[in-house]
Amino acid sequence: MTKIAVVIVAAGRGSRARVAGKPDRGPKQYRKIGGRAIIAQTLAAFAEIPEVSVIQPVIHADDHDMYDEALSALSVQERAPVLPPVNGGETRQASVYEGLKSLASQQPDLVLVHDAVRPFVSAATINRT
Repeated sequence: MTKIAVVIVAAGRGSRARVAGKPDRGPKQYRKIGGRAIIAQTLAAFAEIPEVSVIQPVIHADDHDMYDEALSALSVQERAPVLPPVNGGETRQASVYEGLKSLASQQPDLVLVHDAVRPFVSAATINRT
């Protein structure tokens, strides 16, 4: 059986998502849609795919408290394949690299890379990929 891992990149600061004259609400991956943080929606979308063996979140070093709060919205089943987060780098490329390095011990056959702020990816899209 093919071991499939997913790197969810969530280390960005969301600076383009800020609204002038409004207080900063933090990185967009921790903002809520339907009462659930965007990153939680994204993690759940991949956790629901039986072929996904493991999910590696990559977050900003300053975001561990926000991440833990977001993760609390996941059910036990949704949390099952999610590894503890690793810290990202200065760029998206560096963050993906940190995620890939952290998966070395898992020895996946395939790795999917997905942006945490794209929570509406369908099961059909994931399976086609």
